[in-house]
Amino acid sequence: MMVAVESAYGLVGRDTVLREIRTAVEDLTDGRGRLVLITGEPGMGKSALLRVAIDLAAEAGVGAFAAHCAPEPGAPPLWCWTHLLEALRSEADLDPWLISHLLASEATTEPAVVGPDLTFRLYEAVAAALQERARGGPILLAIDDLQWAGDQSVALLGFLARRLASAAVLLFGTYRDAEAGPELRAVAARAEVQTLFGLDQAAVGDMIAQVQGTRPDPVLASAVRDRADGNPLFVRDLTRLAIASGGWSFSDGTAYAVPDSIAGILRERLARLSPHGRQLLEVAALVGRESSPDVLALALDKTPDQISVEAEEAVMARVIRPVAHGEGWAFVHDLYQSVLAADLSPARRAVLHGRIGEALERARLGRQDDRQL
Repeated sequence: MMVAVESAYGLVGRDTVLREIRTAVEDLTDGRGRLVLITGEPGMGKSALLRVAIDLAAEAGVGAFAAHCAPEPGAPPLWCWTHLLEALRSEADLDPWLISHLLASEATTEPAVVGPDLTFRLYEAVAAALQERARGGPILLAIDDLQWAGDQSVALLGFLARRLASAAVLLFGTYRDAEAGPELRAVAARAEVQTLFGLDQAAVGDMIAQVQGTRPDPVLASAVRDRADGNPLFVRDLTRLAIASGGWSFSDGTAYAVPDSIAGILRERLARLSPHGRQLLEVAALVGRESSPDVLALALDKTPDQISVEAEEAVMARVIRPVAHGEGWAFVHDLYQSVLAADLSPARRAVLHGRIGEALERARLGRQDDRQL
């Protein structure tokens, strides 16, 4: 059954999470709700799993309501909850006070403007509305991309998880863990969290076979897994690029083609870094898959300690990670390396190559001097 579900939604290697979702829906039909969160990097399959939860709930006769959070600035507080309650409104009588203070269509003031003295009353009104609807049958509330939700929306989610613990209400959400704020992390600490990691080599082979129709040999599957760090979306789009290009191509350089769909996601992550963090990664991209603090320090005219502090930002953003041996960092996958290198102007690239060459030579001479002492 899990294989059929995975195939229907283009999922691979998510059996464990699918079983947890099915269990949560089955428990819901028995009157037991909970808060379930799925987290992971972009492209890991969070939104697809949310759709699975909604469809499984619908098949079980559960009322399912969905909303998503918007990344655009200017969205009003509680925007995702406004949409959920608008949908719920067709099936339940809502408190007129809640309608006037939250729902945009009949609000007498700007929707969702809530002062400290009204916050608790608003949260209680939402909880009461959900509790009343759940008496008529279990419900699923699904919210996608919670990393973009405002603090009020996240706080309400946490409040409802506590307030509705004994009600037949399944709260289900997805978020990017690297972009989660303190409020969301606090709520996640009290939830059932399923973290999605990159696919292993066998699952990558399954994904490639799903796209191109034939199973790759293990060497190719391993190479693609390393290039994409097992990210399902990246594996899928790299396979499509290979099909369009007439075959797979793996070069030793850093500037091979990256599909626009992947490059856009990576550039979005890189744009959140500070100028110093971005500069460090540009140099690292030209150094290679791995780089040492000494070489980066020499190339950027900084101390190794300064480099370590600046690198921590990129580690937290999951662009690089510490190497398993010795000191230094490696890109989590070389797609970041390719995008960073490709985005450099020829003049900038030439300057950085010159600095890196001098840095490598000075580092080599320094090691020779150390051996002579």
